[in-house]
Amino acid sequence: MNGAKTDDAQWPELTLPQMLREQARRQPNGIAIRQKDFGIWKPLTWGDYWRRVCHVGVGLRALGLSPGGRVAIVSENRVEWLLTQLGAGVAGGVAVGVYSTSPAEEMGYVLEHADVELVVCEDQEQTDKVLQVASCLPLLRRIVTMETKGLRSYAPAERARIVTFAEVEADGAAREAQERDALNRALDAQRLDDTGLMIYTSGSTGKPKGAMLSFGNMRGVAPGIADRLSMDAHSVHLSYLPLCHVAEQMLSTFVPLYLGSQVNFGESIRTVQEDLREVAPTIFLGVPRIWEKLHASISIKMQEAGRLQQWLYRRALARCAPFLEKSPSQYSASERMTQALWYWLVLRAAAR
Repeated sequence: MNGAKTDDAQWPELTLPQMLREQARRQPNGIAIRQKDFGIWKPLTWGDYWRRVCHVGVGLRALGLSPGGRVAIVSENRVEWLLTQLGAGVAGGVAVGVYSTSPAEEMGYVLEHADVELVVCEDQEQTDKVLQVASCLPLLRRIVTMETKGLRSYAPAERARIVTFAEVEADGAAREAQERDALNRALDAQRLDDTGLMIYTSGSTGKPKGAMLSFGNMRGVAPGIADRLSMDAHSVHLSYLPLCHVAEQMLSTFVPLYLGSQVNFGESIRTVQEDLREVAPTIFLGVPRIWEKLHASISIKMQEAGRLQQWLYRRALARCAPFLEKSPSQYSASERMTQALWYWLVLRAAAR
């Protein structure tokens, strides 16, 4: 039976923050996220995921986040992105994703348009952009930076507006015990009709346009995505496309939070091919340039290989092509044997 089929237990009428709390209750020691830092994959359990989200949520509220207030996130994919998004949700705020490749002027338009109160930046580069447009953001209270390198270079007035992500989380941890009951009451009162995320277009054809997604919208699309992609609790995903795009949100937050599946963050988009080999994801979302890069890498290596290796490679592709688009669970006995033979003989080394 396909694990992605819809049922009340797997797809409860809960918001994303409520579902995270539920997963922490169901499997506190299960691995929810792994992030690669300096070559080492560091796991984060569902229990720790929930605790850190609460700490970040309390910390954001302490910085002045108001009910329904907007928290912008300007960063590449990493665990702090999700901690901020769900922390804002726990605190009653709304996360706003901003493309880290946006120039300062375009970023300023999105931040002003979304009425942002707090901005969480990855590094000094993104912080500099926010400071350039800060005079146009009347609701902006503070800037939070994940990486501390370069903070000493700011003038006292600018530095006073900046707080580190670690400080926000530590402050939230110190306050969490006294605010736990209030936090849970607020979370219990959260409804699927509440806005949980703002997604903006890239702005390639005009001014970026924002879409306000309710928690009900996110919960509504999750079963269909899981069913179409044959995802279940054992699925493993490598997250690298921008989290400010709804496609990556589907596979990094919407579906994993309901299924209890695992998400992995590599060190950079530049290390995707290496990360793929190490993670061996069961589902991989790729845009054309990624597939082209992978195909080019394999093709170049095969052109440099000997005639026997080239023949084996072509033979493996020909033999496996008829069932290439099937899920492994749908393979016949002969297809499983064929795939196993050519995988161990050729295909497992093709991407190295």
